[in-house]
Amino acid sequence: MAVRSPAMALFAGLALVPAANAACLSVEEAVSLARNVSPQVASANYTVDQGEAVFDGVKAQQRPQVSGFVRSGLGDGLLQSAQLDNQYGVELSYKLFDFGRAKFKKKSAIADIEASEANVARVEEAVSGRLLEALIELRMARTLIGLYEARLELLATRLETADKQLEQNTITLMDHSRLHSEAATTRYELTDVRARSRSAGLAVESLLRDPAACVTTDDLQVYLLARKSETIEVLVSDVNAHPRLLELEKRITAADYQRRSLSREWLPEISASAYSSQVYNDALDQFQDRDRVGIQIAAPLYDGGVRSSEVGRMRARVNQLEAEYVAMEDQLKAQKLTSWSRYHLLEDSLSALDRAVESANAHIQATRTRYDMRAGTVDDLLEAEQRLMNLQIRYQYVQAQHMAMLIDLARPDSLD
Repeated sequence: MAVRSPAMALFAGLALVPAANAACLSVEEAVSLARNVSPQVASANYTVDQGEAVFDGVKAQQRPQVSGFVRSGLGDGLLQSAQLDNQYGVELSYKLFDFGRAKFKKKSAIADIEASEANVARVEEAVSGRLLEALIELRMARTLIGLYEARLELLATRLETADKQLEQNTITLMDHSRLHSEAATTRYELTDVRARSRSAGLAVESLLRDPAACVTTDDLQVYLLARKSETIEVLVSDVNAHPRLLELEKRITAADYQRRSLSREWLPEISASAYSSQVYNDALDQFQDRDRVGIQIAAPLYDGGVRSSEVGRMRARVNQLEAEYVAMEDQLKAQKLTSWSRYHLLEDSLSALDRAVESANAHIQATRTRYDMRAGTVDDLLEAEQRLMNLQIRYQYVQAQHMAMLIDLARPDSLD
């Protein structure tokens, strides 16, 4: 990590002002709250509830089934001599063996639930990422506001002196106008960065669903560094625990179990059944009891190709998901490697900018001394100060990018 100079530490400290408010949330508290109140996370959780309901339904199909029935028609003879065949009663049935169809349906439902849970983790991670990005932007904007306000304060003092010097004809009108122009430009830039701060603040409030939300940013970098992968090898190995890949893995499992269940649709199903009923006797003109207990074996003979097409569809679905998994794994690994490289390049940039700020500070002290001794011009002074200001602003932008890389280098929540 780059070590900040005392000058940079002074300006960076301006971003920590909200920490003085005891009511402000820490970054960790804000992330937890954003996940808890997010409608996207709630929606993903309802998908888990739906999957659990499907699983309960699959389990219920393996329990004894009780039904009532009423039948009416013609039977017991040729159509010309058929008698009325009216019957009503209650039937109990229980599936004894189906060659694994129910077992695979249940496993498929369980895998779907696990996939939905991985999707919840993915959505939570996305919500956390958006909040952290907004906090990084807010932290940078607050720091820039401090820089511009300090600059304006210095220019205001210098303008008071310049106004007196203009009355005494000890400063040229050109130099006086140059100072006013610099102050006007700084005020415009301050207005722009205040708008950015407000925009970032609104994003935080929206994610926390609280218009009065207050989050301190002093522990932001510590929070991000604590979750960063230690080495590039760990970063790459952790990719397989990424919620997107976990979800795809479980979708593949669910689809494969569903395919295996469908492929057994051609096999017989053995059930035990019993019913108690009353049948209308046409000859006696009265209902008579009819009870039955037995075993039933049923197997499909011909369905026109419906089952085989469904098996083919699920096989293609499994192949599609497996291809998506490989593509996603490659994409995530490339993304992580790029982020790791960019993170360290930005770290080097911060170190270089730190040295440049120190050099600009030394240069500006010499230029101010020459200006106070009337040996230097206003343009020389403003140019030196503007160079320092530009470097300080550049430092904040690079630091914000550096912190944003930490979001992508964090270990998956499942490994915390």
